[in-house]
Amino acid sequence: MKFAIPTFLLALTLATACCSKHNNATINFADMDTTVRPQDDFYNYANGRWTLNHPMPDDYSSYDAADVLTETTYQQILDIINEVTTHPQKPGSSAEKLARFYLSGMDTATINAAGIEPIRFFLDTIDAIQRPADLQNAITLLQKYYFISPFFILYGPYLSNGDAYALVIGEEGIGLDVSEYYLEDDEYSVEIREEYKKHIRNLFVLMGQDSATAQRSAMAAYGIEHRIAEITLDKVEQFNPTGKLRNVTVDELGAMMPTINWPKYFNQLNLPIPDTIVLDSEKSYFVKLDKMMNQVPIDDWKAFLKLKVLLETAKFLDSGFVREWFHFDRQIIGGQVSMPPRWKQMIEAMKNNFDDVISELYIERHFPQETKNHVVEIAENVRAALAEHISQATWMQDSTKAKALKKLSCTRLKIGYPPQRNDFSSLTMCDNFTTNVLNVLKNNFEYEMSFIGKVNDHSQWYEVVPFEANIYNVANQNEVILPAAFMQPPYFFANGDDAVNYGSLGAALGHEMTHGFDPQGRQYGNHGELSDWWAESDKEAFDRQLQKLIDRFNSFIVIDSMHADGEFTVGENTADLGGLVVAYTAFSKTEQWKDQTKLIDGLTPDQRFFIAYAQSWAGSYRDEEIRNRTKTNPHSLVWFRIEGPLPNIDAFVKAFNVKPGDRYYLPDSLRAKIW
Repeated sequence: MKFAIPTFLLALTLATACCSKHNNATINFADMDTTVRPQDDFYNYANGRWTLNHPMPDDYSSYDAADVLTETTYQQILDIINEVTTHPQKPGSSAEKLARFYLSGMDTATINAAGIEPIRFFLDTIDAIQRPADLQNAITLLQKYYFISPFFILYGPYLSNGDAYALVIGEEGIGLDVSEYYLEDDEYSVEIREEYKKHIRNLFVLMGQDSATAQRSAMAAYGIEHRIAEITLDKVEQFNPTGKLRNVTVDELGAMMPTINWPKYFNQLNLPIPDTIVLDSEKSYFVKLDKMMNQVPIDDWKAFLKLKVLLETAKFLDSGFVREWFHFDRQIIGGQVSMPPRWKQMIEAMKNNFDDVISELYIERHFPQETKNHVVEIAENVRAALAEHISQATWMQDSTKAKALKKLSCTRLKIGYPPQRNDFSSLTMCDNFTTNVLNVLKNNFEYEMSFIGKVNDHSQWYEVVPFEANIYNVANQNEVILPAAFMQPPYFFANGDDAVNYGSLGAALGHEMTHGFDPQGRQYGNHGELSDWWAESDKEAFDRQLQKLIDRFNSFIVIDSMHADGEFTVGENTADLGGLVVAYTAFSKTEQWKDQTKLIDGLTPDQRFFIAYAQSWAGSYRDEEIRNRTKTNPHSLVWFRIEGPLPNIDAFVKAFNVKPGDRYYLPDSLRAKIW
């Protein structure tokens, strides 16, 4: 359902929310450790017994409040699947295809018997490559299934017009999450890439190569990945859209990369030749990649492309491949102890490949209209609070404020579920799971590519499913997506008091809304078009406050001698702080906030607000996952998402009587004041 948005934000007023009859379970006192002084360690004050009460399951590398909710959601989905698979479904219907997909995934005997036969046609196409010009035959085949190749192809909004869809092409090709794993020589990076080399060698052995041949194939493929890592943007540069996004014509793309026959390329993908292509990369990447295509031996390219197929399909193939995928991706990288049960692996597969049918059934059962109405009210109050902060920002010019308010008024709030679904009418299912996965991937590619050149009605949800316990900001669409599954405890309580709902869900909504005005989001306009609309003085003043956050987070030690990366995580850290401040302002308009003497369970409204925020970030990690996340994830570890922003907020300092000498005390000169 499309959400109606007011034209001018200044005309919005904050609705006064009633203080609902509260549910004592909204603040979980069993998870708190009240022997800890909140002035010194608010994370453990609010969550000190959380790990004891929620021990990490063996099939997790990290386990937090969102994962607890995910477990609940997965059980809800399993109930739906069990009903669909145990009752007759109309032949050819989406439900029948869903049932066949799931049951084929549970049939490990058939999967094991098939071996690598379901991916044989990829390997044969790659083996047929004789010269550099032939590489595009394999590249286009991989891209039809959204497999990683030397460059990706997607659909997305035009840079200058977010109301129409364009073809997007950009850099990719590495198997590890970030290029830094290939290029940095710290002990952890060296350890991971050496394990990765063993992993890809093992994949080639499983494919059928002898040990010596597999070793040569692995080194050849890794060599290309290393060279690609050297020419890609680093993980910080990836967050600078005006620095990497640009429009090019087919002729310009051909001049950069003449080895690809671009008219033939688009024909192979059944796409019309576009007038304009959005390039999500430096132009130099394609120039250098083209040189690599002609300089690197063809046999090395064959090894590289086969590796891409194996990496993309390993967890859908026979048990040997699944064990190898788990060993590296989950055990080495994340420290996970055991593999998830097969039914849970199938839900993950369906979430990424066959989600629309599940979503429809999930919404019918688990997302009442009353919940949506309540959440819409909170969301609009948070939006109005952000408008208030923008209007009062002392560091922003009046002309920039007007543009910011206009952009905020145009921000789409997509709450619950998308209005339209993928079309599975032409999709065929068989008894082999791997083939079914490939069929769904191809169907999804064809469906999404069909949008190129069409008007963007902004109804699509990008990479998000309604039964996902998360919330998103899509910068190039200027929208916030809040899936139905997220609107459950500990983020939303239907019978909860306002302090708890604004401290958890309100802060999450504020986080995503302020992303539209962070270092990345401020480079997009009202409808997602690329537009660097801030004045230089605004940027300079904003960046001075950001530096305080960068310095604070850089001082945090994540494990051993490894520090947090304040520059890499600054966008998310800024949104955490901004989201809290904005949500608190929205909360301050409620009746509950106005009487701070009225306690619930011995806590003031303000104290409940901040405890609810902290409890929404309860969690734990395995050591391996701490190292990997610090290297690859722009979100800070959960305890730093409390320790980082709270000392900057005057209301928190007052609510818990934080004074000089307390660990959570920051002098005013070090507090980041943004919104």
